[in-house]
Amino acid sequence: MLENLNPTTRQYSCKINTIISSLAEADKKILVEALESPLWNNSALTTALNERGLKVSRYSVDSHTGKRCSCWRT
Repeated sequence: MLENLNPTTRQYSCKINTIISSLAEADKKILVEALESPLWNNSALTTALNERGLKVSRYSVDSHTGKRCSCWRT
């Protein structure tokens, strides 16, 4: 009777993905490249984003680049 009992999963967008989806195409490309670049460390990228009015915590950047955010969960 209860063989297929599974908890429901709620899918939330992580803060970084929310920011990416709100940007113009050119800015999306720049941010995605920065997130993937070894030239940017997470702390410096967080500071640069905050200086440009994109309020994000270092934890959000760490989680996204470390593939521990909701973007990477299945």
